[in-house]
Amino acid sequence: TVVAIKVQRPDVIKDIALDLYIVRSIAPLYKRAFNMNSNLVGLIDEWGRGFVDELDYVREATNGRRFLAAMRARGLDAVTTS
Repeated sequence: TVVAIKVQRPDVIKDIALDLYIVRSIAPLYKRAFNMNSNLVGLIDEWGRGFVDELDYVREATNGRRFLAAMRARGLDAVTTS
């Protein structure tokens, strides 16, 4: 049996929030400087939500079990999950 362990650092959410704030603040400047036709702030927000959601280990484990069950129901038993 292979086991993966995730270690959660205390107060890591504060560091993540600061990083996202900084990247989100710079995004409009980057967009103008490189004449980008993208919603960078929206992209960063969506990426940040997914990143923060991964810190909820109970929800992540539940989603992993649901995914594995759905794949088994389709005959895909060799799916690797974390």
